[in-house]
Amino acid sequence: MKDLLLDDNFDITDQIGEATDQTTQILVMSQKGMFKKYPTIGVNALDFMKGEVRLNGLERKIKLELEVDGAQVTAADFSNLPFKIEARWQS
Repeated sequence: MKDLLLDDNFDITDQIGEATDQTTQILVMSQKGMFKKYPTIGVNALDFMKGEVRLNGLERKIKLELEVDGAQVTAADFSNLPFKIEARWQS
């Protein structure tokens, strides 16, 4: 998916490019309610890390949130950090 690119601090740059990975990362790290226009999106992976991490629950939640956002998850590997997630958004 093409979108504005962010830098390492998640600040907006003046570049447009392939943003699928950054969109996935933002959805996984964001909390519900962070986005005024879309208050119900967000996995909040940090909550899983604070408590007892149950990877099957985290994996299920990540896939669900990506699908709700319009992405099709084509591949996912949650066996090692960093997680590998491949998703495509419909244009």
